[in-house]
Amino acid sequence: MAASQRYQKKARLVNKQLVDLAVLCIRRKLESAPHSVDTVKGIHSFWIQWEEPVPPETTTLEALERLEVDGVVERVTLDTQELWTIRKESQLPASA
Repeated sequence: MAASQRYQKKARLVNKQLVDLAVLCIRRKLESAPHSVDTVKGIHSFWIQWEEPVPPETTTLEALERLEVDGVVERVTLDTQELWTIRKESQLPASA
């Protein structure tokens, strides 16, 4: 395996771990404060305690999209602002 392929494989693994961390942090925030609503930027900056170097906001977006598919969160649009919140019908299961 070429060095660039090894790097890409490692980068995907690290990204998956960071997305998993973001999912866990978002679930915990919603368990403790189910009426929370925020933008991707706000969630990325304040809901998740990242270690340096802080990953890109796309990591948080990927986590939110995963939770959206799972029926945990939903996107709402207010004016031109995209916000994320717990899905109204969601019964948030305890995090693993």
